[in-house]
Amino acid sequence: MNRKDLSRYYFLSKEINEIEEKIETIKSNYISAAKVDDMPHSHNISNPQEQRVLLLEKLTEKLEQKKSDALNEMFKIEDYLSHIEDIETRIIFNKRYVELKKWNKIALEMNMSIATVYRKHKNQLKVKYVED
Repeated sequence: MNRKDLSRYYFLSKEINEIEEKIETIKSNYISAAKVDDMPHSHNISNPQEQRVLLLEKLTEKLEQKKSDALNEMFKIEDYLSHIEDIETRIIFNKRYVELKKWNKIALEMNMSIATVYRKHKNQLKVKYVED
């Protein structure tokens, strides 16, 4: 795991929230408003409302897959963070990559010099991580 991978955590969580909002909007505004009956229909959908419902269902599926992919990436990062043995280093990584705090703020909150925070971070990045 490197800095680039870890830096994605915050933005993945934002992306997941946006996807969830889109899915909720689709469900509440479009699909519930569509009236679909139980009558048999031909495979050639000529009803524009039915076409719209099918497209919205496909869009929802695509968004759900995107959300699943983002959650999977977040899980990998969380797994990495949970395997950091030194508690101070684990807190530094959480503050930096999950909470997206600046280095000087982290150092201040942890009562450490900024050099110590950098050193702990740098040393942890050198540790070889093996996924479960």
